[in-house]
Amino acid sequence: MTDVTQELIDEVKKVLDVLDIPYGNNVTVKTDSDFYRTFGKHMKTSVMGVCHIQNMHTLDETNNVYTMKHIYTIYVQSGLGVKNTLETLFHEFIHTCKGCANHGKLFKAYADKVNRYINENYPEYNGKFHSGYHEGAFENPEYIKSKFKYVIVCQDCNERSYFVRKSKTYMNILSCSMRHQMPNYHCAVCGSGKLVAEEV
Repeated sequence: MTDVTQELIDEVKKVLDVLDIPYGNNVTVKTDSDFYRTFGKHMKTSVMGVCHIQNMHTLDETNNVYTMKHIYTIYVQSGLGVKNTLETLFHEFIHTCKGCANHGKLFKAYADKVNRYINENYPEYNGKFHSGYHEGAFENPEYIKSKFKYVIVCQDCNERSYFVRKSKTYMNILSCSMRHQMPNYHCAVCGSGKLVAEEV
């Protein structure tokens, strides 16, 4: 089984550079076998990574102007094997591109571009490399209701994290909502603190 290595990260960056896909600067990659606990969320799809975005404001004292830069931390689950690790790295690096915080048209266009390139140039994957958004069961409301009871929703990007039980994170966010306070948690996709806890 394979964890993230600098060699794999360099391979991902090389391909993205060849394809002129403008991934973000200030990217740190971490392997964390329990990374979902970091964000209080259960594994919900075949995607096995998270891109956390932090917005940093700095003051240019010369011009007295604030500027903002994005700092990205990519978490990839350990022990996935080479193919799944690469797929996850590409997926999360694409999330660092401007306009790709969600799985919208631009994200899918970049993912398709990567998939075509890898499948044409890396014969070891037998044309089955897939770095994009895995649609399927979690697009089906009836499936969600049959498996989960609770959900945390980001009000900015609509990212959803589903739970079987009322986790500590869920209860903390629910408590903050009832007191009209901002929770001390942030969306793993867009970095927003506007999270609400609901029943499915």
